[in-house]
Amino acid sequence: MNQAKAWLAGFVRRWHTHPILSATVDPIDGHSARVAILILQLRPDASAALLRAALLHDLGEFAVGDLAAPVKMRHPELYAAAGALEREAIEDLGFRFPDLDPAEVALLKLCDGIDAYLWALHHRPDVVCAHPGWIAHFDRLAVRAEDLGLRPEFEALVEGVRAGVF
Repeated sequence: MNQAKAWLAGFVRRWHTHPILSATVDPIDGHSARVAILILQLRPDASAALLRAALLHDLGEFAVGDLAAPVKMRHPELYAAAGALEREAIEDLGFRFPDLDPAEVALLKLCDGIDAYLWALHHRPDVVCAHPGWIAHFDRLAVRAEDLGLRPEFEALVEGVRAGVF
């Protein structure tokens, strides 16, 4: 294992393909920690495997990069292939991505999406509240939260960030 490389991988910046958010400084390790925190807020009894997955889920982007969201949605086969390459990169760092049950995968995906939405909302509320793509992202997150029985908690998170509650 290359400890230095694993530690440094967290400094890779997110949003590099987003013209409005590319100037924000959101390193992968910060995003991953926020995803883990969101998981703990929504499921305080989350498994160690799920928290490990939250911390590792995007770490492989240091080697692969991050596909823009529209590309991920339009080309699921490319998204899956990039995901496999990210997993390989994570393994090359000496980590094993944990096996998760479907409910854990759904919660990880929800919290990953919530963090992206909240980041954008915090930095550019004018865009997030008016752009159809961000409105659609919110709607997809709301459906996922509803499916997991977490809609009120999701809405409270969003409203707290929108209102600047600290």
